[in-house]
Amino acid sequence: MPFESSVSSVILSTYESVLSASGLANLAESVVRLAGGHTGAFVSYGSIPEKTTFCSEFAYNIDPSAQETFLKRFDGVSPFRALERQAGAGQIITASALVSSEAYRKSAFYNEFFKKRDHFDYLSIMFTKSAAAMAGFAIMRPHSQGLVTELELDRLKLVTPHLQRAFSVRHLLSEQKSQLDMLETAIASTGYGLVIAAADRRITYANPVAEALLRARRGLKCEAGKIAAFNPRTALKLQSAVAAACRADGDSMPGDSLLVSDEEGGASLVLHIVPVSPRSSNIFVEREQFCAAIFIVNRRSPTSHRVKNFAALFRVTPGEARMLGELISGEKIASICSRLAISENTARTHLKNILSKTETHSQAQLMKLFFETTFAAEGPPRSPPAPSWGATKYAAIRGF
Repeated sequence: MPFESSVSSVILSTYESVLSASGLANLAESVVRLAGGHTGAFVSYGSIPEKTTFCSEFAYNIDPSAQETFLKRFDGVSPFRALERQAGAGQIITASALVSSEAYRKSAFYNEFFKKRDHFDYLSIMFTKSAAAMAGFAIMRPHSQGLVTELELDRLKLVTPHLQRAFSVRHLLSEQKSQLDMLETAIASTGYGLVIAAADRRITYANPVAEALLRARRGLKCEAGKIAAFNPRTALKLQSAVAAACRADGDSMPGDSLLVSDEEGGASLVLHIVPVSPRSSNIFVEREQFCAAIFIVNRRSPTSHRVKNFAALFRVTPGEARMLGELISGEKIASICSRLAISENTARTHLKNILSKTETHSQAQLMKLFFETTFAAEGPPRSPPAPSWGATKYAAIRGF
């Protein structure tokens, strides 16, 4: 059969719709018209639990009140569902034989729902099918068009594989975007800065807090796309710590904590550098290797509520929690003893107990766990701006 222009047009709009949300509505109309229909929508059915969902973006000429009526009164008795259960992915279901039957013409479904809306024949293009769910594009034809013809079915068969592929790609992109949006919100709501860096300190991700601190030039900067410190000695320590984190072999947990001084010489920021595992690092730098996660703590911002939440989670005592708070703020054991008025033996006992309760084996692992489990901040999350540096792909926090 010749490749008709109407078919070519639908196939073209199919792939355009993958990247354009507005293109979905145009695609829905094109598919409905190709099938001789007057209304249609993308519909998904879940059997566990039993649920029908309409996609308003991928729909044409759908009456919201009719959709609501269908879901409330007729979804459970739809005679078309049995036909769809028998079909496989990629198949086109037509209800021509069913709608021509005397029993169907006498049914409440036809007389109280379908006929009132001038629906006559029914088609469905099955996109996906599994034991628990199925999804496809449902099309209703009016009485004036009669039953679907062989020519119309042939046209739909030509476009169906393209619709399936485009749907699959769009579903994956939508799923990834949803995950990234949630992760962006979670990271943006924290009071900590987070930078993901490759071995050469090249920034592949920076959350909004980190971006603000780098722009503020309070001891840190972004130089030729790399994270760096103004102080030469701190810059060398940062370079060494990042390189060590990226050389992690899985058997050890290299990590370091650095105090970063501002222009006035005061310790303004604390950096905690830990490895990001190969399982997640390819999301950031497109190859299987460790990266460095650099958590930036602004010493002028309180962290007490996060320490409190962490302490409750792991049943850390008040004394141990005070010790942890000092570690997060970048203090060394000697300084902690002085600030908390405790002996060095007591401080080391507190640290040993914290490591035991959190099932970590080093301060680097402890710092990593702390930041992983305290990203949720108090108060409503704010919408994050688009990252200025690096990639737009981020690993789940627990995947570090």
